[in-house]
Amino acid sequence: MFMKKFILYFIVITITLLPGCQKSEEKSVVQLELMTHGFQETRYSSIFQAIEKFNKEHPERQYILNVETYVSSQYSWKEYQKIYEEKNKNNEVDIFITASEYVAYLADNNLIENIDGIVNTPTFKEQYFAPLWNCITYKDQYWGVLVETGAHFAFINKNSLRGFGYTDEQIEVLPQKVIESKFTLYDLERLSQQSIKAGITKYGIAHRPNSGIFYYLMAKQFEAVDFIDNKIIAKDDNFIEMANYFKNNSTYFPYWKEFNENCANKEVAVILNGCWYPYDLSMDHLISTDDFWDTYIPVLIPAKTVKDRPSTISNTIMATVSSSSKHKADVEEILRMAYSNWNDNAIHSAYTYHMPVAKDAYNNEIFGQNKHLKNMMYAMDYTTFVPHTANNMEVIDNIFSVVTSVETGDKSAEEATELFLKSLE
Repeated sequence: MFMKKFILYFIVITITLLPGCQKSEEKSVVQLELMTHGFQETRYSSIFQAIEKFNKEHPERQYILNVETYVSSQYSWKEYQKIYEEKNKNNEVDIFITASEYVAYLADNNLIENIDGIVNTPTFKEQYFAPLWNCITYKDQYWGVLVETGAHFAFINKNSLRGFGYTDEQIEVLPQKVIESKFTLYDLERLSQQSIKAGITKYGIAHRPNSGIFYYLMAKQFEAVDFIDNKIIAKDDNFIEMANYFKNNSTYFPYWKEFNENCANKEVAVILNGCWYPYDLSMDHLISTDDFWDTYIPVLIPAKTVKDRPSTISNTIMATVSSSSKHKADVEEILRMAYSNWNDNAIHSAYTYHMPVAKDAYNNEIFGQNKHLKNMMYAMDYTTFVPHTANNMEVIDNIFSVVTSVETGDKSAEEATELFLKSLE
């Protein structure tokens, strides 16, 4: 995901929240340490309110919060996890905001605490959307509270569709056509190739420049990978088919700047990215969200054939309790208060183009103001998730290597697939 660039490698924010006008030196004040990835302050702003409430309810225990924000223009998710591991060893983190794909690794290595006590309650049980329980559940235990979710889409250039003979009315119903598997990945291929041939766009299909769970989704759509007996396995013929699909249709942009500029300049027939992408482009002042929606229409990742099913995959962020925290019980209670604030979840979702995690947030008037995102929520009925294995992100990195190696011509689909199969041994 592209994040707004900052000059500093990370930002440290310290906010003191104490009741009344008492001076902090009159009380025993404890500083809680929070680590987060990305630039969205609304991912953790509700914790400030929760601490203020906690301090009022427990005058004998007073907390302040220190936030370290690692922006992804400087730190990948993998690097961010490694930094956390080192800080965890030194008891330097209390709250760790992370992606749910890492839950197996974090839990198996005793880096986070299970928090069944707060999650297995009506507060969350009656609110979370059913598919999202998969994200925080591992070995029948809950390992975090949900912060946000999202889904990946194919954003199709309306000008490319018009060049393919689509009327505006047909464009409007295209998402339903994809749902019914009447528009497949190979229809997407023909559209992108025709768009280039007709001079409507310079490029056909474009995807994010770096590794991510989207590539696991594409492998699943080609039935190239499966999850059996707690292992990710691959089917070589299907994997070769997927590799050739990327080779024949997509362009690899190695840098976000080039990728974003071409998407914003409408030089791409199909963008494969997450629901938050219009927001990211607007934050980088490349295109307004209104202009983006005038140009592109989002659909699920189409089925491979009319006999298959369209799909998407969800990026889900969760807040966890560090295993090295000396204040685990209080941190759990603070997270319970912070992340059951569905109004804040609605605000965060509507503003940053991420999807809410709870029913009350979805029904909130504020979230409803983002009509485009609300209209995309149907994707939750078609979503899937990366399996919880300790090496899942390594597998995804290797799928990404297959895709880029065939796009750049470094390897044939067969050669790249052979290397991938060896990586699973």
